[in-house]
Amino acid sequence: MKILQLTAENVKKLKVVDITPSDNFVQVTGPNGSGKTSVLDSIWWALGGKDGIQSVPIRKGADKARIRLNLGSIVVERKFTPNGTTLTVKNEEGAVYPSPQSMLDDLIGTLSFDPLAFARKDAAEQYEELRVIAKVEVDLRALEAENAADFKARTGLNREAKEKRSQAAGMEIAKDLPEQPIDESAILGEMEKAAGHNATLEQRKARRSQVQADANTNTAEGVQLREASARTRDETARRVKELERQIQQVKKDGEDAALAFDKRASKALDAAAALGKQIDEAPALPDPIDISELRASIDRAKLTNAEIAKRERRHAVEAEAKTLEGQAEVLTRAMAAREDRKRIALQAAEMPVEGLGLSEGRVIFNGLPFDQASDAEQLQASLAIAMAGNPKLRVIRIRDGSLLDEKGLATVAALAREKDYQIWVERVDSTGTIGIVMEDGEVKAQ
Repeated sequence: MKILQLTAENVKKLKVVDITPSDNFVQVTGPNGSGKTSVLDSIWWALGGKDGIQSVPIRKGADKARIRLNLGSIVVERKFTPNGTTLTVKNEEGAVYPSPQSMLDDLIGTLSFDPLAFARKDAAEQYEELRVIAKVEVDLRALEAENAADFKARTGLNREAKEKRSQAAGMEIAKDLPEQPIDESAILGEMEKAAGHNATLEQRKARRSQVQADANTNTAEGVQLREASARTRDETARRVKELERQIQQVKKDGEDAALAFDKRASKALDAAAALGKQIDEAPALPDPIDISELRASIDRAKLTNAEIAKRERRHAVEAEAKTLEGQAEVLTRAMAAREDRKRIALQAAEMPVEGLGLSEGRVIFNGLPFDQASDAEQLQASLAIAMAGNPKLRVIRIRDGSLLDEKGLATVAALAREKDYQIWVERVDSTGTIGIVMEDGEVKAQ
């Protein structure tokens, strides 16, 4: 379906125009301000709905405007008044469609797509337009954004895991360590027990020394008493000679005293003998326990336990590294799954031309970013995109056709005829000899 006839009255700068294209390549020419753009806008305003219409569609000085497009099987007519716009669509028999805009929306595809404008858009805009036209069912940019976020997160996880591995490798562990830490408390218990034994031994030594001292004291006392007894007897003998008259009494007193001294002496000597026998019969004292080896055992246990603790820390760090690597692997699988979804979606996409594709938020052509393709390649690809977006209404508009050189114009014309598409091109030209010539809002020649 193509435009067989375009009639427009009082639209923007147009007065009255009636255009019947005779070729698939339709050039609308004239100087600036002559109404060329108004002709191309009329096509879009007739078909595209209210949202695409400018705020002042009626020519200055007029009170109403009208656009009529004969598309062969249907006729589209849009009218404008200060109060708004109305749309009517009739079929060949004159029957009116009850929902005209819905019918046109299904028909026109991406009539607003301008091949030259597409080539000038930034990468993100090109990406989105081609994604819609190619009917890519998944949101590629969302998948790519998720992959970019996961890639960044995975990089951080791998870096942290590597640091953990390096940290673990730097922990040198002694060889032949026991599986479990040494019980230092048991060794300390043995030391306390040995210390108690040695203290008791010292107390026993002290008691034996005291007993020996007591025995020595009693022996000395017995000797002194014996000597006192002898002196008493000597004194008594002398006194007997001197005190004969008191001899009997003194003798008696001396004997009593001597007996008392003898009794006390015997008692002291018996006590000394008993203590001596106790000492002689006492078992030999045990040797003190040498706790220096226990102290050395504790020191060795502390070193061993420190190495075991270090080993446990190393195992913990290695486990953390393994966990981080596992998390990174999960992200890798998620990224691969998204890449598979993208690949499947792109394989199923209906790309307008071979070599065209979508990658990393931009359009690519033959493996390179679209803006690195030659002007001719960009033009051909853009036209192919426009044609793919308008399979039913085979009409394409190109603004700023003056940007095309003769070779570019020839390429557009050849593709229009080869693919049977009607391409309307707006160009600035003052010769008055090319295409549909506009002047002061009217068709001067066609």
